[in-house]
Amino acid sequence: WVIFLELASPLVPGRPLPPFDPKQEVLLFFKYYDACNKRLNYIGCSQQPLSRRLSEIVSEVNTHLGFEPDTELTVFDECHDKKITNINEPLENVLYLHQENLQGNILIFEKEHIDIKLDLPTVEDYFLDLVYRVEITFCDKCNPNEPEIVLELSNRYNYDQMAKAVAERLNTDPNKLQFFMCVSSYKETPGNAV
Repeated sequence: WVIFLELASPLVPGRPLPPFDPKQEVLLFFKYYDACNKRLNYIGCSQQPLSRRLSEIVSEVNTHLGFEPDTELTVFDECHDKKITNINEPLENVLYLHQENLQGNILIFEKEHIDIKLDLPTVEDYFLDLVYRVEITFCDKCNPNEPEIVLELSNRYNYDQMAKAVAERLNTDPNKLQFFMCVSSYKETPGNAV
């Protein structure tokens, strides 16, 4: 479980949280996908009137992230796994709002113009990568007593991507590594080269 805790400002002590009317407002949690660092970052939460347009919130998110106010952002509704296509609509039209759900919606923002050369250029790629993540244990074939290293890698990686990840961890050239499959639970008996 990841629990986000937002503290009240120490500059305004004793001020209670504003009242929440679920018929007129929605609680929103905001995240930003940083494609360069392959990270999903929490950036805040807010109570918003249902009549508020998503484009107004995008402008505030740009300011919060230090972007130009007119930076184009793509918005995803994480709870319902969909891209929101029309950000000029009011929140009540673009969000799936269930009356019993008082937990709030999670919106993910990412820059509209993406660099396809990146490993995970979009938040959709990021979530797909999470689905295919596995832990792989690597050990030195020549020295079985050497401590193992465990890396979390994607099942979709090709050989070069795997070699690059291991080389980065070992601080070496990926072209100087050779991998062998393990044929049993004993480190002393490596199988065929990968």
